[in-house]
Amino acid sequence: MYRTLNHKVISGALSYASPYIRSRSSSTLLSRRSSYFHHPSSSFPSSSKRSFSQSSSSSFSTSSSSSSSSSTIPPSPPPPPPPRVGRSFLRNAGRVSGFVLGAGIVGLGLAYIAQPEDERAFMSSKISRYYTFWRTLLPIVVDYKWTEYRTKDMPEDVQQQRFDALHDRYAPQILALILNLKGLYIKVGQVAAMRPDMLPKQYRDSLSILWDNVPSRSADEMRTIICRSLKIDRIEDMFLEFNEKPIGAASVGQVHEAKLLDGTEVVIKVQYPDAKMIFDLDLTTSRQFAALVRPEQLPMFDEIEKQLMMELDFEREGWALKQVYENIMPIYNEKVIIPRPIPGLATKNVLVMEKLQGGIKLVDGIMNQYKAIAEANGMTMEDAHTKR
Repeated sequence: MYRTLNHKVISGALSYASPYIRSRSSSTLLSRRSSYFHHPSSSFPSSSKRSFSQSSSSSFSTSSSSSSSSSTIPPSPPPPPPPRVGRSFLRNAGRVSGFVLGAGIVGLGLAYIAQPEDERAFMSSKISRYYTFWRTLLPIVVDYKWTEYRTKDMPEDVQQQRFDALHDRYAPQILALILNLKGLYIKVGQVAAMRPDMLPKQYRDSLSILWDNVPSRSADEMRTIICRSLKIDRIEDMFLEFNEKPIGAASVGQVHEAKLLDGTEVVIKVQYPDAKMIFDLDLTTSRQFAALVRPEQLPMFDEIEKQLMMELDFEREGWALKQVYENIMPIYNEKVIIPRPIPGLATKNVLVMEKLQGGIKLVDGIMNQYKAIAEANGMTMEDAHTKR
């Protein structure tokens, strides 16, 4: 249903905006189209117009010579003015998308009114996220669709140039949108940044910042969550030191360094309190968007959903980490190091584990390993993804 609806929305946007399109790349097309409005006969090809004019002239001369009285040719009516052209296709498409999204916002507004008073703040956030997502992305999708239609008969290298220009223009906008909304979109961006089969290079380069430079939340908020989850009054009741600057942040939460009262160095993984609710909304919206532009990527969201359900339960993650530690470390302790969860300090929203000293980022280690495997098989990273 969503795919059909979104197809109709884009088709409607194109049919609405096409008479008002004006851009540098389409000025020639517009000048040709505008010339058809100058005179009714101008819709004929030039050769046809000449023959039509000549035949009309000959016929008129014959008839006038046989007539006893001369007559004059009535003047032609002035040509109608050329059609007014809008400032840009993308801006008109933005207006159309805003109008279409209005119906969705009205529906969400009614749902907001029906919510209890204490739940309206989150409902307001949902409306804002939904509108921001579509208000930003729908004009971009329409621009890509219009460029695809406009260049379908052009040489392949010209098509590639046009699309590269779109990639350069919109990749920073997509990154800004993800950093603004955070939530599931950070997880999707992290996955997409490693997938040459999913996104062009311009987008992957832009989104690679999401691997280790995701904006974090305030230390005060993290202290509150830790105290509430571990049932302590102050963080100093359990930790000798607490580094307020996180060493990492992601879509689910962020990680802080700390020291237990006995001096053990640990890291504290803290989950954002609204992570589950935001993910449910973002997952629905992301599936709608994928159905519109890349339906073949829909199965990826099923895998992301399964992964997120496990990541959101820190208590279960602590149990799994303990099982892996007890079964792997006694055998492979010289080759592998696995962090040990601290007993009694794993809850639904907080997980405390021992701190490991490492000299390389995990994502860099993974990418280096992928690159080594690809080179061993005589391929680049992009070749390896394309031939999967």
